[in-house]
Amino acid sequence: MEEMDVEVRLPRRTKKQVNRSNYDCENIDSATYFKRTTYIPVLEDIVQDMEKRFTEEVMKCFSLNILIPAQFQEAGDVTKLSESQSPICEIYSSLMKKTKQSMQLQLLN
Repeated sequence: MEEMDVEVRLPRRTKKQVNRSNYDCENIDSATYFKRTTYIPVLEDIVQDMEKRFTEEVMKCFSLNILIPAQFQEAGDVTKLSESQSPICEIYSSLMKKTKQSMQLQLLN
């Protein structure tokens, strides 16, 4: 923070904190304090958000990009196509009231 001519100091500490955690900051420097209070919780929230977004079910849906014609031409393998469709067909076959095999055949044609 030298460029801005600002001194980084620890905030004042109260004996009883009401709205947020009261971190032990008696024997630490300001960089460690802000790392504990700001940086680490933000990183934990980001990791938690990524875990929510990219669940196992969502990752199965990403395998369907092989249905895009350009991707299918690059792959050029029908077995790879059927392998990528298999998990999705298992999930949605009951919703569409079809068998897994009939859904796979319909997607291949």
